[in-house]
Amino acid sequence: MTDVEKKYQYRVFQDGTYLGLLQNVTSKFGYNQAINTAGTSINITIGTTADIAPLTPDPILDELGVAITDESDNIIYAESASNVVGDSEPNILIANGNDIEVWEFSNYHPNGIQVFSGYISKWKARFGGSDDIEVTCLSQGQDLNNYLMPSGSVDVLDQSQTSTGDDFGFWGTRRYGQYFTVGAGISNISKIILRVKVNSAGSRTMTLRVWASDTVATIGGTPLGSSEIIVSNTSFAEQSFIFSTPITVSANTQYFFSLEIDSTSLFADVTTWGAFDSKDASGYAGGSIRSSNNGGAWTIPSDSDFYFKTYTNVEDINKTYTSQDPSTGILDDFMDDYISRGGLVSKPTGGYLATGDSVTYSFKLNTILEGIQKVQELGPSDWYWYVDPADNTLYYSQSSTTADHTIVKGKHIEELDIEATKENIVNIVYFSGGDDGSGDNVFVKLTDTTSIVENRVGLARLTDNRVSGSDGVSIAQVLAQNYIDRNNAETYLTQVTVVDGTYDISLYDLGDIVGFAGFGNFADNLLLQIVAINRHEEMITLSLGVLPKRTTAQVQQIERKLIDVQTLDNPTTPS
Repeated sequence: MTDVEKKYQYRVFQDGTYLGLLQNVTSKFGYNQAINTAGTSINITIGTTADIAPLTPDPILDELGVAITDESDNIIYAESASNVVGDSEPNILIANGNDIEVWEFSNYHPNGIQVFSGYISKWKARFGGSDDIEVTCLSQGQDLNNYLMPSGSVDVLDQSQTSTGDDFGFWGTRRYGQYFTVGAGISNISKIILRVKVNSAGSRTMTLRVWASDTVATIGGTPLGSSEIIVSNTSFAEQSFIFSTPITVSANTQYFFSLEIDSTSLFADVTTWGAFDSKDASGYAGGSIRSSNNGGAWTIPSDSDFYFKTYTNVEDINKTYTSQDPSTGILDDFMDDYISRGGLVSKPTGGYLATGDSVTYSFKLNTILEGIQKVQELGPSDWYWYVDPADNTLYYSQSSTTADHTIVKGKHIEELDIEATKENIVNIVYFSGGDDGSGDNVFVKLTDTTSIVENRVGLARLTDNRVSGSDGVSIAQVLAQNYIDRNNAETYLTQVTVVDGTYDISLYDLGDIVGFAGFGNFADNLLLQIVAINRHEEMITLSLGVLPKRTTAQVQQIERKLIDVQTLDNPTTPS
């Protein structure tokens, strides 16, 4: 096989347009990344000076080497040298915000493999001394901290007049309406609530329309929006007129709504007419009631106001997932939303596998990154995540029970140092949450008695005020149990360095399981997880750790659905 010289290409893009390759890169490619993290960074040194001052423009010469002059005998010079860094000119390679891809070419990948993707976040130019340029590039995983969790929207009350005292009936072609003034900062109207009723003998269709003014309504113009409902209640009750698309309005501006009943409600039809409630004496300062007969002009029938409430639709920063799988129900959902909003981190092909658990949790003004971190806490203890800096894909997976890679003594490594520790043992957890719905905080205690017998006592105190409500205790137990499962046993730690020539080091991924062979002792039976990677051009150093003890799915489900009654009755005593 013909050897392919190992080399790297640093491809630069600006807004999706390819600009070219970074030239004269003098640094070695490499990065560090740990499991359960969103990405990493690389540093690039370029042996090019950013100082263009000495590069004075040369005169343009003719074929005899004589400087060419203009009509006034002024020598014509070539253009000045272009800047090497910054954004003062278009298409400069070394500019903050430019995207960068790093490609590796080697025997294992003669056609190239992408090993990093990110953007230039910082550069430093040296003038004198080494006279070079240092560039820092971040992988796109940091993007996860710049988007909030998906929330949705909620209708918020703006204007209202809720006093009652009189009722107006509909007959013939009579209509009624009300002026109102939109509040400060309001940009839309999503629904209007009125207090209406019909006679006991039947039901009526009522239509509410919003107008710029009562004049537009009189001449048969186009309303800003409308909503139609069927009313059958025979006593006054609130009914919601919801607009399929919120009506765009201007803050502090007066608008008009009209209410009509279907045209069959004639004066003689006393059995099925409709009515709305109102206040006898006008008390709403932002407008007043109007009436119209036979499509004529709107007039003030009396000093009154509708009973009404107007609502505006605003973003809701709270997002609650109820009885959802942490992976397919929560993570998959908010990643889809994040990607739809232009997020730069993608999901793996086929999405995420289910954990088999069911949890309830409320996110409040959390970023996508914080959401991922919470999913990892809510999910089973043997699940992990990371964002691959090569393709900026977020992976969330269950640890394998068999080796993904086997490191052989004498082939990949010559020696192995293994450290065992119980310094971070946790087998008792107190968890404090928010209000459980009764005015007391969620308060849970979990104990791993087996771990206490086998090890020393290890205590941890966890808090999360988003764990609240009637599901608070069960979710607190999920979080506490997962924490114990990850920390209740002796851990093995080691670092191994594998040279590229003995193995394709690009195959090692965070979370992979590594086994050993050729040692002839207990090391050959170890299964350790890659918890950190320090990658270089010619070698890779793997930090390996022991896997958490695996609990059967059935036992996990039983533990996580327990709600300790004692905690609810007496929150000062942990369960």
